[in-house]
Amino acid sequence: MLNKAEVGHGYMDRPCLNPADPDCPATAPNKNATKPLDMALVLNGGCHGLSRKYMHWQEELIVGGTVKNSTGKLVSAHALQTMFQLMTPKQMYEHFKGYEYVSHINWNEDKAAAILEAWQRTYVEVVHQSVAQNSSQKVLSFTTTTLDDILKSFSDVSVIRVASGYLLMLAYACLTMLRWDCSKSQGAVGLAGVLLVALSVAAGLGLCSLIGISFNAATTQVLPFLALGVGVDDVFLLAHAFSETGQNKRIPFEDRTGECLKRTGASVALTSISNVTAFFMAALIPIPALRAFSLQYYHHEVKQHASFWDSFFWVDAS
Repeated sequence: MLNKAEVGHGYMDRPCLNPADPDCPATAPNKNATKPLDMALVLNGGCHGLSRKYMHWQEELIVGGTVKNSTGKLVSAHALQTMFQLMTPKQMYEHFKGYEYVSHINWNEDKAAAILEAWQRTYVEVVHQSVAQNSSQKVLSFTTTTLDDILKSFSDVSVIRVASGYLLMLAYACLTMLRWDCSKSQGAVGLAGVLLVALSVAAGLGLCSLIGISFNAATTQVLPFLALGVGVDDVFLLAHAFSETGQNKRIPFEDRTGECLKRTGASVALTSISNVTAFFMAALIPIPALRAFSLQYYHHEVKQHASFWDSFFWVDAS
């Protein structure tokens, strides 16, 4: 099988970057060579991996900022990319589970994942330390742990940003609904509406956390403000309709809530149903991050509009 895959001696018969390096194998074609390795010639058109027959790395995946001559041959490049392919936690667990030196540590996939993560973090530190401070070369290392750290930093909730947004909306709702006539002023209604949206967001996200829906950057950075914008408009609509019913002297005071819902209930209900249906259908998309975001907004929307209707029915009953 190895012969069919043209593995040969693996990497032991490939040229060394530094022929004078003591670790350069004796089987390397340029071992102890006096001339430096012509990297442009080696990388021209790409190069092969462990298997010459099945593993061929394209030139665009290895070098960047290339300069070629009139015949299309690679002359120089400004960037070089090197990749190390590691086992998955499952592969590492299966590979070492029969060894005696892991039998005493309760070997499982979680421990294999922890070892792989520790190796990647150590690798990044070693790469950064291997480059001299006055070096003209710039070396960048990127691993799956690096990506996880980036996503985690974007997924952290910015309490100041969220609080500032809701405080601004509180001030806007109170000021726009405030009237000099105390009997017509609805500043407290705007305040209660924004607080109701905030509580529904907290309740929806809490429920999602309880049932195990993972959080991501869209959840922490987008959903609170999207919910605020979509939810507060119903507050202004209902408050305006309730104020209009108060100006009509023919409508008894005890029927004002019913008349308000008669005028705006259908539009609010259709908006709620449309939002809930749209985000529930979006949860069927096979993209984990988008699915989690859609389910989280779906739970928030259900709780928010259930709270709205419950509040109005309670006011109407009282």
